[in-house]
Amino acid sequence: MAKRSQLVLISALLIVGGLLIAINSAYITYAYNNITNSIFNGIQSATHNQTASGGISFLRPQLNQISLATSILLGIGVVLGLGVIGVGVSMLKLGGKRMKTLSIFSLVFSLASFIYGGGFLMGFLLGVIGSILGLLYKG
Repeated sequence: MAKRSQLVLISALLIVGGLLIAINSAYITYAYNNITNSIFNGIQSATHNQTASGGISFLRPQLNQISLATSILLGIGVVLGLGVIGVGVSMLKLGGKRMKTLSIFSLVFSLASFIYGGGFLMGFLLGVIGSILGLLYKG
C-alpha cells in the first residue's frame, strides 16, 4: 500500500472515530438531562397537590447542579472526540510528519473517551486502531 493511502486510511479512521466519540457524548448529555428533568417534573406534579409547600420543588437547585456537573463531565467527551478529529486532520495536513507524537495524542484521547461512552464503542475502537497504525507508520 502506498504511503499516501496509508496516511489517508489512518486519518480517516481517526476522523470517523472522533466524530462517533463526540456524537455519543453529546447524545448522552442530552438524554441524561432530558430524563432527569422528566423524572423531576413527573414527581413534582404527582406530589404538588399532596403538600402545602408545592411538592418537591425544593430539590430543583440540586437537580440543576447535578445536570450542570453531568453536562461538564460529558462535555469533556465531546472535547476528546474533537481532539481525535483534530489529530486526524493534522496528520493529513502534515503529510506524515510528527506521526508518532500525533498517534500518541490520539491514543490518549481515544482511551480516555472510553470513560464517556467511547463513541458507541466503535469510535473508541476506530481511534485505537488508527492510533496503533499511526505508531507503526513508516514515513
